[in-house]
Amino acid sequence: MVSEDQIACLQINDMARIAFRNPDKTRNTTYLGYVKELLPDGCLFELTAKIDKQALIKNGDQLFITFIIQGWTYGFDAVAIEIQQARKSFVSVRSAGPARRIQRRNYVRIVASIDIKVFEMQSEAGRSDMPVIDTKTINLSGGGFAIHHLSPISIGSLFEVEIRIPEEVPLLAKARAVWCNSLEEPVTESSAYRIGFAFVNIQEVARRRIISHLLPIRLTHHHTTSCR
Repeated sequence: MVSEDQIACLQINDMARIAFRNPDKTRNTTYLGYVKELLPDGCLFELTAKIDKQALIKNGDQLFITFIIQGWTYGFDAVAIEIQQARKSFVSVRSAGPARRIQRRNYVRIVASIDIKVFEMQSEAGRSDMPVIDTKTINLSGGGFAIHHLSPISIGSLFEVEIRIPEEVPLLAKARAVWCNSLEEPVTESSAYRIGFAFVNIQEVARRRIISHLLPIRLTHHHTTSCR
């Protein structure tokens, strides 16, 4: 089924997050579902909530599925092949590629506003000359970050990012968009979406620099919260 050198394999009752591969303003909902049946080239999910009619998953929709096994988050592309709705909602998907290991889940996201540039990857090796997004992080960790943006981003897309921690040389890493949600009340005119990224290629020295920068922020927040 879905695997990465036999490292990851979904099992019955495993939970997964189901997102549209190319979200837009009306179809950007992320669903949670449990694996109810393993299929020859995919699986059947029982969703934890009924599908909203406006954002209904349709046959042929391109999806991005993420799930956690042994502390790692994996993701794979899939295509919806059947939708069933009664008292419960079910979605069958066909895998469109192997699962990729995305992120270790032992990094705590810290609220932090850090300058960041996001560059579209023209290939696995190269990026575009101009950043797709030039903004600040909402939160950051050794495993990924979140930002606000005007437009939705295709789930699963790969980007190169340039993180500018104050008074340090910019850090470079590759990150993949793992979720994209619209905001009912945009923060600004250019912030209609909240988008989460997971690092897929980052040097450990860069990861340690991020964690070292965030540690005082986390300790300060913890101290302030504990004193209330």
